[in-house]
Amino acid sequence: MISGTTRLRSAICLLAALLLSGCAALGNLEFWSDDDEADRPMPLPDIRMEVVLKREWSANVGKGLGERFARLTPTLLADLVIAADAFGSVAAFERFSGKRRWRTRIEPSDEGFEFGFGPRRDAAFVSAGVAAGEGIVVVGTSNGEVIALDAANGRTVWRVAISSEAEGKPVIGGGLVYIGAADGRLAALDVLSGKVRWNHDSQVPVLTLRGGGAVNYVDGVVYAPFANGKLIALNSEDGEILWEHRMSLSQGRSELDRIIDVDSSAEVLGRFVYSVNYNGNLKSLRRSDGTSVWEMKVSSYLPVATGYGNVYVVDDQDALLAVDQREANVLWRQESLLRRALTAPTAVSSYLAVGDMEGYVHLIAQTDGRLVGRVKAGRQLFAPLLFADGLLYCFDSGGKLTAFSFS
Repeated sequence: MISGTTRLRSAICLLAALLLSGCAALGNLEFWSDDDEADRPMPLPDIRMEVVLKREWSANVGKGLGERFARLTPTLLADLVIAADAFGSVAAFERFSGKRRWRTRIEPSDEGFEFGFGPRRDAAFVSAGVAAGEGIVVVGTSNGEVIALDAANGRTVWRVAISSEAEGKPVIGGGLVYIGAADGRLAALDVLSGKVRWNHDSQVPVLTLRGGGAVNYVDGVVYAPFANGKLIALNSEDGEILWEHRMSLSQGRSELDRIIDVDSSAEVLGRFVYSVNYNGNLKSLRRSDGTSVWEMKVSSYLPVATGYGNVYVVDDQDALLAVDQREANVLWRQESLLRRALTAPTAVSSYLAVGDMEGYVHLIAQTDGRLVGRVKAGRQLFAPLLFADGLLYCFDSGGKLTAFSFS
């Protein structure tokens, strides 16, 4: 029997709705019963407000993220912040003023396929994104298409089919777009034409976490997470495997226990790569060859963050941990926000920012983990928050993009 906590974590938002071929829609799942009081989200704790978040501007992108819990993370490009909703609206705003530069509407394709997850009444179809760079903005769809828009005006540059439903957050670099698919394939597409330059195939387990991980590109290397528990570094030009590292072994009595997805993007910092997987480990790997420097038992499907010499991770119970980058030593643990379906942590000056299922943004001191600020940003916050040049950007489930400053 799956506990109330597991039901909550597997059903809430993109977090990781469990995908099994032929499974029923998740919309009718009961997150907890009257007997699961201990598994309910923690009430908001009283805190001393040391930092005030001031709303600078808000703008509507579209209808929101739908009932399929798509994790669509906005992205920054020069003086723009660009966001997409799950129904095909993509919009670019000036980062400091919130003035809309352009907005476009992508129509769903009549061709292709669509996985049987989520409520049938939900018309959401954008399932991956947003990536921006080299003059284009990219999103992927549940019908297995990748769509590139002109970053200057939002017009369609190209639209191509890939092997299956697009997942996770793509990345652009070295003249290519790198995007994952639900069938375990990573595709590299030409920025100018969308032509497939290479593919990397991986085996997909029977049961996986829904949503896929974010691909990372650094200095000609693509770091790609896969549902089979592997983090793989590939040559960006031809897809040659430079190294691969198994984050953990699949073990346990049930299929649920054996899920070992790497849904966390690789955080590259200097000579090291930091990543974490579900039912697995938080690890520091050598960037040169992928060998393990240290590891500790942590289960998470969210990207990690770094700062102040620490690695920060939100585990599958929503405890926020600070781990010394040099060794597997937990420096502090913040457990006041347990079971609130937190977003991945975002480094914000000397703080960390996380969003939650009720639309609150929480600020945590990087030094000791104390809660120092809070603001109601909107509806549920599923996507990681963005920070640049003194502004924190939040994108809620209703499609509202908001910028906050600090004082």
